[in-house]
Amino acid sequence: MDAKTLKVGEYVQLRSGCYGKAGRVVKVTPDGVDVQTGVRQNDGTWNAYELLHFDNNGRSYVTELPSSHDSTAHPLSPWGWNGNGTYECGPWEIVEFDG
Repeated sequence: MDAKTLKVGEYVQLRSGCYGKAGRVVKVTPDGVDVQTGVRQNDGTWNAYELLHFDNNGRSYVTELPSSHDSTAHPLSPWGWNGNGTYECGPWEIVEFDG
């Protein structure tokens, strides 16, 4: 996924292995995009959850950890889990958008 083609306001689908979630692009920078995850309601409103950062290749990265992050919770993660993506499957990736 080339995140450079995304625009503010576009809805995207995110995947980490078998896990998925929806998001909406809220910021575009030369280095990637910021995506607010959440749920789009039938009436068009958006219930927001968390802000994720993606590089230009559509892979998430962590700039800050939530206060609930416990670095000892998953010491055997094959991804070196650091609060980015899911423990089992690694970083979130943008897999499609409503472009």
